[in-house]
Amino acid sequence: MVAACAAVLATSGRDTSMWLLGPVLFIEGAGGALIASFEVSLPRSVPQSEYATAAGCVMLAKTVGMTAGSALMMGLLFGVAPGLIDGRLAADGLSLPGGGRFDLNDTASLPDLPAAVRESIEAGLSSAVGVALVPCASRSSV
Repeated sequence: MVAACAAVLATSGRDTSMWLLGPVLFIEGAGGALIASFEVSLPRSVPQSEYATAAGCVMLAKTVGMTAGSALMMGLLFGVAPGLIDGRLAADGLSLPGGGRFDLNDTASLPDLPAAVRESIEAGLSSAVGVALVPCASRSSV
């Protein structure tokens, strides 16, 4: 299940059908239901005098996990996106006006680019988002 979800997310792109992504995202979202039941059941499994400590530990673990997951996703996204964007531009035989690389920290100029260049950048960024979502697939499908 994890491998199937990860494969769909890793190979999805800007033109991927929602009929393909919908079931995968539904399965991914179902993992959140497990987290919610864990938040309730774990503190209730300890003596009443330790309930607050157990609930605090669950919330700390959840917060640290969300922070680490977000950092991993953004690190992957900004780590692979420049190469995928450059690769897509090269494959399409295009380059940015004035040369150089597209600045992911300043996307305000994206609408001003020629349509073909903009589409290549969007396709490269879409592929990078797919790569960044693979760790999410493995986390929530487990």
